[in-house]
Amino acid sequence: MNTTVKEKHSRVQANFRFEKDMVEDLKARAKKEKRSLNNYVEVVLLDFLYGSNEPNTETKAAINELENDYEKLKKYNSIDEIFDDL
Repeated sequence: MNTTVKEKHSRVQANFRFEKDMVEDLKARAKKEKRSLNNYVEVVLLDFLYGSNEPNTETKAAINELENDYEKLKKYNSIDEIFDDL
């Protein structure tokens, strides 16, 4: 039998121990999205590792502005000062 498995698509079995409540929550979320538990956890982990944790352009600009211009930012001592400035 001649089978070829692409390296990037090969899977390994891994065992993890989670709190019972967490597993029940994951199962409910998976069911809501019509996914298997395994698929749901894999998608969540992939999204965490490679996806949504990257800030968008606007957020990156705000972070950059804060890091580079912090000393130039106007400081307020109360909420009233902020409203007065608006």
